[in-house]
Amino acid sequence: MPDIADIKVAKNGEFISLLGQSIAIGGQFVQVRGGFHIRKDGQWHRYREAVPFDVKVYAEGPQIRVMLTSLSGRFSEGDYWYNHQYLTATAHLSLTITKHTGSTQEVDITTSPLECTGSASPYIHTLPSGDICTDVSIGTCEITLNGEEAYTIGPVTATSYPWTLHGVVSVTPEGTGEASVTPRTATYGQQVTFRALNTNPEYWRFTRWQSGEISPTYTVTVYADYSDTAIFADATKIIDFYIAASIDPDTQDIIFFIKTEYNRTDNPATVRFNLRYFYQDQTLTMPVEQVVPCNGTELRFSPGDKATNLDAITDIDITVPAGFTKGDVTADII
Repeated sequence: MPDIADIKVAKNGEFISLLGQSIAIGGQFVQVRGGFHIRKDGQWHRYREAVPFDVKVYAEGPQIRVMLTSLSGRFSEGDYWYNHQYLTATAHLSLTITKHTGSTQEVDITTSPLECTGSASPYIHTLPSGDICTDVSIGTCEITLNGEEAYTIGPVTATSYPWTLHGVVSVTPEGTGEASVTPRTATYGQQVTFRALNTNPEYWRFTRWQSGEISPTYTVTVYADYSDTAIFADATKIIDFYIAASIDPDTQDIIFFIKTEYNRTDNPATVRFNLRYFYQDQTLTMPVEQVVPCNGTELRFSPGDKATNLDAITDIDITVPAGFTKGDVTADII
């Protein structure tokens, strides 16, 4: 049967293509697609439609995913005249894969017949046990149609993608703080950074990550999809302390300042630490123990010792009231 490239009709003195249009045949409308037959000069002619394809190949660790999409419209019952079944196609690929070890390997893949529905049809190729594919490149890509004479292969585009790892971060309890991971997508062996942020520190405080990390910010190298959860606690039961020491410029007396960051309770805490300082060419250490209110009131006191220079506040030990937890402790020489 002869093939034809187009079907046209004359209208208002010019020829108009019927391809893709609907025409009335036998009391119903039929779309002119591949496989449509028309009789001319006592002989039947067949229109064979060229189907364009897009092929995407993804490296995904232990497997390679092939996504085949027929770029024309949906090839389903009622859409065309010749065959009331889905058109199927098979992709034949010659690939070069990069393994996690850095070595490369040639791999040939032939997919199973995939339906041409206008949407992406997947095919998974599983690598031998122990092989991890981090990247892939396409040498050749050929498409064959399966048992269908109404269509031919049109233009084929083929694109490959490295293994993309995806990050997920969350907060618990929900709404008590913020957390992020950067970048949100990564490649195999890339470093990513998780961050937790106290947005309402008077009432909620970051305590740890579900992974076991205790720093609000940490960096990790990823080899698979990555996730973590920032865990926040009720900060009304956490007491933060600020400790400072200075020298009175007129008398050289040592002065201490101690307070809690927020009003938590009128019950006191006991604060102990050592101050290392210098006086008259001597290096001295002063042990300090003080009872401090936990209601945000600043306690200022001077033990009577003098100094020419202050070095550091060390060996801090704090006993908080029952039912509370010691939070952040900041120590300054001012």
